[in-house]
Amino acid sequence: MKNIITLFISLAVLFSSSLMAQDNDSTQTESADKIYTFERLSQESVQVISSPLPSIPKEVGDTSFTIYEGASVPLKYFFVHGAEYDNIFNPHPTGIFIGEEKFVMFCDQEKAVQQPVNMFLDIKEFFYLGKTYLAFISLWENCDGATCRYRCYNLFDITDTKDIKQYSFNSIYDGLASIGEFNNDGLIDFLRAAPKAPKSAFEDGTEENYYYITAYTIKEGKSIQLHNDDKSNYYLYCYGDDMLQQFEILQADWFYTIIDSSGNVAPKKPYFAPYVSFDPYESYLYDAQGFRMEKKRYSIHIATLGDVEGAVEESQAIAEMMGAGVYIMPDQYSGDISFRIMAGNFLSKEPALNFQKKLNDYGIEGELFDFRKSW
Repeated sequence: MKNIITLFISLAVLFSSSLMAQDNDSTQTESADKIYTFERLSQESVQVISSPLPSIPKEVGDTSFTIYEGASVPLKYFFVHGAEYDNIFNPHPTGIFIGEEKFVMFCDQEKAVQQPVNMFLDIKEFFYLGKTYLAFISLWENCDGATCRYRCYNLFDITDTKDIKQYSFNSIYDGLASIGEFNNDGLIDFLRAAPKAPKSAFEDGTEENYYYITAYTIKEGKSIQLHNDDKSNYYLYCYGDDMLQQFEILQADWFYTIIDSSGNVAPKKPYFAPYVSFDPYESYLYDAQGFRMEKKRYSIHIATLGDVEGAVEESQAIAEMMGAGVYIMPDQYSGDISFRIMAGNFLSKEPALNFQKKLNDYGIEGELFDFRKSW
């Protein structure tokens, strides 16, 4: 009898331990399910072919050339010396030769303002969805304040070396996992992450480590932000670490089911108010198709028109001339409802001023507009 009782006790202990282990495993699984990374968001990771490395620079006249070895195409970085240049007001001309073709670097989707680059943080050649690409990641060298957290990405489609296509964007996140296939449409995409303080920040001072992630697809030399059927941006609003290597989702409207920070399926919820194109009671930026863009800090105000149709026509004409982003901003605060035509959408002042000069070269007059102070 004593042996039987001992056996039952032993079995009970084992059963209890097994249940505890299952509970622990379940808890760990639930915890892991709500932790996201950029790698997890992509349908398939890019296949890195090589990481080109620099050789010793060589001087030719007033220019230094650095050959990068290991790529499938010739790569040569250039830096022009001269007493007339400085790092702030007149940066040294820099760029990259891919084969025989010269490219300058940018740090914005519109490729509106050239970005000086003194060094690359990383260069990768990779194969993805049947095409070959080169990705250059660098610091935002002419940044100021909070913009210095951003990394500049320049992505080149080198599948056809006689017709190389360049794309550019900036993001808080640093890494090739920004690039992937996120919406399962068979096209290469990228994610852009920006700091976004919660609405309670002004009340409790909580501002850091909250991020707003948006998605873009690229084709034929253009970056196109991805929207749902209601014209609202697909997005993730999250809380993560300083480098955004891991994060939890607080709110989302994404391409597929997302687990939120509570461990539940996140309901699809627009980040903005219900969408109305060119809504005069919402001071957002809109492109000519009526898609809403979140304002950054600076833009160039070109004109103000009284009807949205005229504003759309004018913005399209300027965009075709400039090959850059031109937007419409409704204004209900100047008496009658009007529509401002705004060129560019920048985080810092210097690129906006450079873009203003570029507009002047095309014979387009405009004034610098600070959304924080002027609106």
